[in-house]
Amino acid sequence: MSLFSKKEIEKAISLYDIGQLTEYLEIAGSVDTNFRVNTDRGTYFLKYINNKVNIPQFELLAPLHEYLRIKGIPVPYIHKTKNGNYLEEDFILYDYIEGDIKNSWTANEIISLTRNFASMLVALKDYPVPEFIKRKVDKYTKGYDIRYCHEYFKPKILELQIDEEIKHSIITTIDIIYSKVSLFEEQPKFLVHGDLNEMNAIFQNGENVGIIDFGGAYDPIVYDLGEFCYWFTMPVWRDDFIRERYDLILKTFEAILPLSSSEKELLPYMILRRGMMDIMLTLQWYWSEEKVPVPINRLSELTRRNNKIISELLTHD
Repeated sequence: MSLFSKKEIEKAISLYDIGQLTEYLEIAGSVDTNFRVNTDRGTYFLKYINNKVNIPQFELLAPLHEYLRIKGIPVPYIHKTKNGNYLEEDFILYDYIEGDIKNSWTANEIISLTRNFASMLVALKDYPVPEFIKRKVDKYTKGYDIRYCHEYFKPKILELQIDEEIKHSIITTIDIIYSKVSLFEEQPKFLVHGDLNEMNAIFQNGENVGIIDFGGAYDPIVYDLGEFCYWFTMPVWRDDFIRERYDLILKTFEAILPLSSSEKELLPYMILRRGMMDIMLTLQWYWSEEKVPVPINRLSELTRRNNKIISELLTHD
């Protein structure tokens, strides 16, 4: 059931000079409430920011999107309100990018997306990192912080009453990632997307035409590439690691943004780091709730995925 009535959507639309609402459709979102809205002037994407802590991040998006659009990156245009603001009453309005969010991709679509992603990271190298992004600490940043996982989560996992095989797999994964923590911390940090998964890439006629939901993170480029590879080489609806796609992504990416020897060494660990984040988020939920069973099935699924990454990229190479 939607949080908003038609009358409330009409009121939100009235903040902008985009005409009269004709129809709207709520679009599922993991955090915020999203709507595709049609007016007598066009189609738009309206987002209501549920988590108010994220408002400073959204206030940074408009100048960032404008900068990236000038650089030729296909991010959506953000509209000002009639009062000249990009964010008002916790709403933000984007142009709607026509196309499809897909769960399988051709080689040409992967190449197109990877080129846009690499070009985005090249452009972001020269973009000043907002202090809010540098200071941001939430459940996600804790979940993929290598030292935090090793020093805080590992002892707690050792105390869990779960299958020893699952426990051993999680601990082994933490230790494998932690073995590269010094090398990782030597890498320069930049503003990166931070969440380019399959839900945030739009395709039309075999090309990537949109990159959306800029997560905003202050991290080495190789981590953002690792996250990208995690989602597009091992989609959640498949039970295997697509090695050919990994090779294609790496070849396409390096044609635009070559990796250093240390970044190449780190990349498999960064893919695994993203997998570890899902385990940490699952356990954070479990530890924060009362009288709920340990989510064994979810932990089993995630450790199975991580074991495949280890087998494909860290055992044979």
